[in-house]
Amino acid sequence: MTRTDPPDLLVSTVYQDIKVAAPGPVSRPPPCERPMARPAAPAHFNKRHCRSFDFLEALDGGQAADASPEPSADEDDLMTCSNARCGRTETMFNACLYFKSCHSCYTYYCSRLCRREDWDAHKARCVYGRVGSVCRHVLQFCRDSGPVHRAFSRIARVGFLSRGRGVLFLGFPSPGSADNFLRFGLEGLLLSPTYLSLRELATHAAPLGSYARELAAAGRLYEPAECFLLSVSVAVGPGATPPGAPARPAPAPRSPGPTVRKFAKVALAAGSPARPPPARGREPDMETLILTPPPGTAGLDQDGEAGRRAREVAFIHIQRELRLRGVFLRHEFPRVYEQLCEFVEANRRFTPTTIYPTDRRTGRPFMCMIMAASEPRALDWVASANLLDDIM
Repeated sequence: MTRTDPPDLLVSTVYQDIKVAAPGPVSRPPPCERPMARPAAPAHFNKRHCRSFDFLEALDGGQAADASPEPSADEDDLMTCSNARCGRTETMFNACLYFKSCHSCYTYYCSRLCRREDWDAHKARCVYGRVGSVCRHVLQFCRDSGPVHRAFSRIARVGFLSRGRGVLFLGFPSPGSADNFLRFGLEGLLLSPTYLSLRELATHAAPLGSYARELAAAGRLYEPAECFLLSVSVAVGPGATPPGAPARPAPAPRSPGPTVRKFAKVALAAGSPARPPPARGREPDMETLILTPPPGTAGLDQDGEAGRRAREVAFIHIQRELRLRGVFLRHEFPRVYEQLCEFVEANRRFTPTTIYPTDRRTGRPFMCMIMAASEPRALDWVASANLLDDIM
């Protein structure tokens, strides 16, 4: 299969569902599937927030609520199980107690078993349920397929080392393109996966709504040395309806929108070069970096502009040495960064501080001792005429 991967499409794989136009008016479920509300019903009768997990639905990306119908104003109203092989009829009062709904639409069943038995017939009409199933199969395929698992593990690990915690986004413009990926693997991908850090994700949180909040929460908790977060987005387009499907009205979706999204934690591929060995304490050959003011920065104790400039030179030197190794004090060690700022502005001394950052060039941790107010060490680059502009 031909693979297209122009530069502009690389970013569009994740922004496709972020920048897409807002969906049209939300359609309400038909009267036969939308029972009337009864305000006086006891709270424990409403099970809208229960959850169920069937096979392939227990992935780590969060699940749809296993909802029961709303209490009815007339307890004598009847509701029939949507499984044609069952046809069980109950009063609305009993249906509110134990009927279960499709995760994606307002279709009700008398039990989870009936819902599972009717899935093959129901998915021909339930567009969002069908696309959600495609998302779950893609997540499972990314775990089970060796070449895909290794490739995505490498991309996610390199993304973490260079940009910090984040999410690997995999987008498909239609369910058909997702099916091609399931058939052909990496050769069937139209767009390469894109890694976004949590900081970058936050700038697009508003259009994604609660999904962005779920991603951010998971992104703060996962262990980057062991796994990564994979988000799969499939656009609900013309390809969502299978050929030959019966021309019956589709049930009203619970969360209408242009895209269905699921995410999960995926373990890093075993033997991946980007995966470090399990931590067994600090290694004896760990690199040690001692950072002091560069030579020629006399007058650190002076008051006024001269002393402030000398301390600023020391601060810039410390930041530059760490940035060469891919370490950003302001984001990774904010407390140390604040101490250095106070040292520059108010000449407030602090005891030598030790941190253990990771060198982004090698992926290995190292020990760094910051001694901002000690005697300078000899370094050759300090003679640069543009010293203060080097990292601004």
